Amino acid sequence: MKNYLITEIPHNTKNAGYKAKVDIKNILTQEGFESIDIKERFSFDKIPEFFSFIKKLKGVENGSNVFLQSPVYSFFNSKFMPIIFSCIKRKKLKLYVIIHDIESVRFAKDDYTKKLEAKLFNMADKVIAHNPSMISFLEREFNVEHNKLISLGIFDYVSNKNAKRASDYKSVLVAGNLSGEKSAYIYKLGSVVNRVKLNLFGSGYDVNMANKKILYRGSFEPDDLAGELKSGFGIIWDGDSLDCCSGVTGEYLKINNPHKTSLYLSAGLPVIIWDKAALAPFIVQNGYGIAVSSLSEIEEKIAPMSKKEYYNMKLNVLTISSKLKNGEFIKKAVAECLK
Repeated sequence: MKNYLITEIPHNTKNAGYKAKVDIKNILTQEGFESIDIKERFSFDKIPEFFSFIKKLKGVENGSNVFLQSPVYSFFNSKFMPIIFSCIKRKKLKLYVIIHDIESVRFAKDDYTKKLEAKLFNMADKVIAHNPSMISFLEREFNVEHNKLISLGIFDYVSNKNAKRASDYKSVLVAGNLSGEKSAYIYKLGSVVNRVKLNLFGSGYDVNMANKKILYRGSFEPDDLAGELKSGFGIIWDGDSLDCCSGVTGEYLKINNPHKTSLYLSAGLPVIIWDKAALAPFIVQNGYGIAVSSLSEIEEKIAPMSKKEYYNMKLNVLTISSKLKNGEFIKKAVAECLK
């Protein structure tokens, strides 16, 4: 019996949004999985790619284990998914779904998307969800059986960059999409932080909204970014408010694992996370950072912190950093699926 992994590969493999999928592909192929790649398609060229994929799926050995990284944007619709489901059933394949995002929640989409996702999750033999909060959500909102659900814990983050010694630990940074539409809160941080340095890494930075207290460090490719994050705390936040993560993004943070968290920890940085985020207990209980209800708490948490307190936290982070780089979390979840 063979193990296969289905992964949608984007045209631009430098896209940070796909790093989690590409990392899992590389980790599992090194573990002996055979890779079935789907080229990202969004328009007229979907159909040829779909039939190419079905041909590959038909070539899979009957009764094999097939892991699907979800969602597959190119084929996730009512025309393609039923054919894929039918092929999987006909070949008596065991289907395991690795959830990266739940689109119906992430973008507050209509029932059409939720029905497709519910069918996929319930058809699967096992589903690797992000964390215990997501597991409870899938049971409650999608009627997925509890014994099908496995917690990943946190996404791995493969990197050959070594964590840097902290030269200025009383600083915070944000990496990722810096646009005012996605991360409006960052342009307000200067109003609540005076004794702590602010550093930004990523694309979409609006210089017209810039604050003199904020230092923009530039944009880097996903595999290089970890090497640029040298000291301080990485911020896990979303939305336009400093006081909470509100709206759709806030609700999503209550169940998902932001990949940005894995980036920071892989780079050896402790994090500051919203206290209502699903990952907050994992971060606090393991000493990987601190949880806050409002970003206005940053100064009172960091300014009085001693270097010894920071380094004790950093030592905890370095332990998980090596695990993330080696893919230990996805390996453990996959092993639990197959036992």
